[in-house]
Amino acid sequence: LGLIIARKDINQKPQFHVLAITNSCKTNCEILLDLENAGHGAMLSPIPPFKKGSIEQTLLSDPIGFDREIMIPKINNSIIDFFENHLLSPMKN
Repeated sequence: LGLIIARKDINQKPQFHVLAITNSCKTNCEILLDLENAGHGAMLSPIPPFKKGSIEQTLLSDPIGFDREIMIPKINNSIIDFFENHLLSPMKN
């Protein structure tokens, strides 16, 4: 299981979601990225337009300090690497 931690996720707080999952599956989980400034919508690309003041805007907008232009390619490449390593590599016995 490949996981990405979005430390500024206010929808699914890491300590109650991704970190709890990680603690339960230590040997079968892999942290792909630990993103200090990412929120819940960090992997949406492109980010959809939100109605000003909407719950979607509150939950999915990028937190201050998240540089979408730099981080989206980094996230995408990390996911690609994970799948290539686990799906294209010969099975280990």
